[in-house]
Amino acid sequence: MGPAIVAAIAVIVVLGVLNAYVPAMANLAASLGRDGHLPRWFARGAEAGAVPRRGVALVAVVCLGYTAAYFLLRIDLQVLVLVQTSSLVAVYLAGMVAAVRLLPRWTPGWWMACAGVVLTAGLAVLAGWHLVAPAALALVAAAVTIARRIRLHRRGG
Repeated sequence: MGPAIVAAIAVIVVLGVLNAYVPAMANLAASLGRDGHLPRWFARGAEAGAVPRRGVALVAVVCLGYTAAYFLLRIDLQVLVLVQTSSLVAVYLAGMVAAVRLLPRWTPGWWMACAGVVLTAGLAVLAGWHLVAPAALALVAAAVTIARRIRLHRRGG
């Protein structure tokens, strides 16, 4: 009976996480499309109260890509999980650093952000080489941003 109970709990946890992350990622895709950071085609659904169906489709394609990489390339599942987790740690660390910079100094929120930076930095150290993937994505994002600014500057914008 034990394995069945554990499997049921795992299903509930996975569905709970998917219920939170899929809409969040779909809304992010729609917002990025609206703001010109993804093709404008993804912008539909970015309006308040709208359903970002194209963003949901993008999330599905990314998930299928991970699944295909796992099965076709025989990538170790632990590596995929650790790269994904390390990517989240990188995002959390950036958020905590931003909070330290933005919050009024010496307030309780600022101190909590400082503690968050220290704790999240500890997680980043534990992530080790798995941070290569989010670092590469950050470099690509920076290169795209720089190229876009150069193009706008040349146009006179």
